[in-house]
Amino acid sequence: MRWHALIPLFALAVLPPPTQADTLGRINIQLYGNIIDWTCVAVADDVTKSVPLGRWTTTQLLHKGDTTPPVHFQLRLTGCPTGPVSIAFRGISDPSDEGLLALNSGSSSKNVAVQFMDQYKKNLPFKQTSQTVQADENGNAVFNFYARYIAVADYPKPGTADADALFLINYD
Repeated sequence: MRWHALIPLFALAVLPPPTQADTLGRINIQLYGNIIDWTCVAVADDVTKSVPLGRWTTTQLLHKGDTTPPVHFQLRLTGCPTGPVSIAFRGISDPSDEGLLALNSGSSSKNVAVQFMDQYKKNLPFKQTSQTVQADENGNAVFNFYARYIAVADYPKPGTADADALFLINYD
């Protein structure tokens, strides 16, 4: 019985050490990936959100700081971990005020930007994090925001006034 157990050990001892030629034909396996935290996703209807800010005359935005009435919109998230969640809007800031969203390059209106506001209609500077909302036990969170046009200089030029923003989800 002992002799049979020693045969495999003897065979390993007499085999020559591996050479570079021995590595040919072997398969190199690379394993990779990421471990991520539980993440929220936008509800399907909110993945591409359109917020119509209305049609306004230049007299509504005659002087720097003049605004249009705020327009309410919601962002709904699902699949969130239970607890506080916040949102930050990203995109191109207006050159005259980093806290405002610039109109996109296809817009013909000038001296106008978009201002975001929180659920209480308090200014939410562009690129800053919103107040937190508690995700419920089902992982749902609803954010209420407002947006409006704001004149960034006197006598804005009329035309199309479109802007594009992304939102980032933050977990506390």
